[in-house]
Formats: sequence, structure tokens, C-alpha cells
Amino acid sequence: MKPLIAIGLGTKNRPKMLSQALQSLSKLMLPESATFHLIVCDNDPSGSASNEVAKTKEVLPFPVTYLLEAKEGIVFMRNKILEEAIALNAEYLAFYDDDEAVDPLWLGELFKTLNKYKANVVQGHVKQKFDDLKVDELIVKFFPGSFDRQTGDELNEAFTNNVLIDLSLVKKFGLKFNERFNLTGGSDSYFFLQLKMVGAKLVFCKDAIVTERIPETRSNLGWIYSRYYRNGYTSHLIKVERFGKIKAWIKSARIISKVIRSCVLKTKLDSGINSEQEMKEKIKCLRAKGMLHAMIGKSHLEYSITHGG
Repeated sequence: MKPLIAIGLGTKNRPKMLSQALQSLSKLMLPESATFHLIVCDNDPSGSASNEVAKTKEVLPFPVTYLLEAKEGIVFMRNKILEEAIALNAEYLAFYDDDEAVDPLWLGELFKTLNKYKANVVQGHVKQKFDDLKVDELIVKFFPGSFDRQTGDELNEAFTNNVLIDLSLVKKFGLKFNERFNLTGGSDSYFFLQLKMVGAKLVFCKDAIVTERIPETRSNLGWIYSRYYRNGYTSHLIKVERFGKIKAWIKSARIISKVIRSCVLKTKLDSGINSEQEMKEKIKCLRAKGMLHAMIGKSHLEYSITHGG
């Protein structure tokens, strides 16, 4: 009997992007060694994605399940998709985002790499396509989300923007996305860290490509800064989950102190960016600042804003 690969896609109030994301699935060159099932989870209680999903059902050569998740937040969407995949007896679950279009070879390359390297998780390659054709080169270079790796390289982290998961360890240990990260972001980072901690092998696949559309609201230094700040913020929250508050505080404080000792934090936080080196120093500062704010309990809601349409 062929294994079932579920494809999970969460969405909220981005009908145009969702349409492109779903249309790209119709061009998939599917491996004959598996069967497939698309799961779309809509986080808009009014069901605004239902029409686009209905259109997709007519053209895809495999079943489609449409779910509504009334509880707001990306974690609830991801867990709903995960639960549905397990209920369908899927052996594997692939995730991509509603602002991405998949390459025709995407799923086949993920599955081939997972089997070839005997991996539990395969992270694919994310390319960016900017709406702003004149976007600054510095923004392109430092835009978060891409891996500069070769196929088969082992990873310490993975993300749901382009990934295939063998669900055997997920089922065995009852893993889910942690609700603590619902609006801050970082739930996928912690999920794959948990998988890594129970013995999962994570590898990269350069030829499993999705193209992420970047609206102008995200192709600017302000958004870049906020994302690296978020990375520092959630890194502390992850430490708290792993080690408890006291050990997490000590570990984060050590990192912040290194930044302070290098004089980066004081001299670069409010300065302009004129070079790649200055950008790297700015990123260190922003991560440290995010970490510090998480330590003192300052609120940060990454997913309270929807970008694109």
C-alpha cells in the first residue's frame, strides 16, 4: 500500500496569495510511489478562503479537505492541520505557506531526499520574489528565511514555510505546536527542536523550491529589523520551555552581555546602515534587544498583523 503524504496549508484573509498558492499545486509532478491529500485550514471564522478551495478541488487529482479554525493564531491552524493529517493516517506531512507558490518538482524532491538520506524532516529551499522591483540589495541579502546549504546537509532547525515531516516520531511522542508561541512566532522552530531532541534527523534539499511573494510592507528595513528582533525574542521563550525560567535567564543574559562587551549594542542600535558589516552588527543588537524584552516580559505579537492580500 502506498504511503499517504498530506499537504498542509494555513491561511487567513489573503485570497489573492492563497489563489496563487493553490494554483501552483495543479502543476505538481507527483511521485508515483505515494498518494496525496491537501488540507487547507482557514483562520477566518467567516470562511473567506472557501471559494478558492472549492475551485482547487475541481482541478487537483487528489482529495482536498477544508477546515475552519475559529481560534485566532498560527499555532491553532498548524495543530488543526497536524491533527487532520494524523486522522487521515498520513505517514508524512508537507507544509508550505499561503504566500508561496510551489515548483512542479517540489514535493517529489522533498520525498526523494527524505528517503535517500533516511531523514525524518526535510527543509526545502525558499526563494523570494519582491513586489518592489527596486528593493535595496541589502534587504535582499539579509532577508530572513533562506538556507545557504546543499542537498543532504544536516540541519539543527527547520520551518513550516517549506518542509516535509515523517510523522512517526510526532505520533510516538505526541508532539504538537506549542500554544505559547501563538502570536509571537517561533512555534515551528520549537516544534522541530523538539523533534531533534527525540532523535529526528533534519536535512536540507536545495531542489525542493517554493517561491515566496514579498509585498512592499515587508521589503523594507523596518520589517527586517522587526523579524530579527522577533528571532531574539522567541529564542528566549524557547530557552524557557527547554530549561526553565532561571536557566533561560542566565543563558540569555550571557549572550546579551557579549553584545554589550563588544560595544555593538550601544553604538549601533540607532545608527544608519551603510555596509554589510554594519547590518550584521545591527542584527546582533536587535536579537539581543528582543531577548532582553522577552526576559522582562514585554509583549510582542508578530502575527497580529497580516501582510499581503
